[in-house]
Amino acid sequence: MFIVENYFFNLTLQFKTQMITMINLNRLRLRRIELGYSQEYISQELGISQAQYSKLEAGRKSFDLQILKNLLEILKFESSQVMNF
Repeated sequence: MFIVENYFFNLTLQFKTQMITMINLNRLRLRRIELGYSQEYISQELGISQAQYSKLEAGRKSFDLQILKNLLEILKFESSQVMNF
């Protein structure tokens, strides 16, 4: 059972990593600036610290899928607009 759980954990981790690398972080940053939103405002809306959001936007930390979904709603983006396919 441990092997199966570990396998699915690794697949999930690999999927999340691939999703993160597919996100065009520059588009997210430019859209935030275009809308006049500060990192502080976005972080408050997401319920995380400004430092955490800064790391996400810079690509130094991986997005949780729920945080990404919420961010796309705040920035009025469809996921296809920020994904590098």
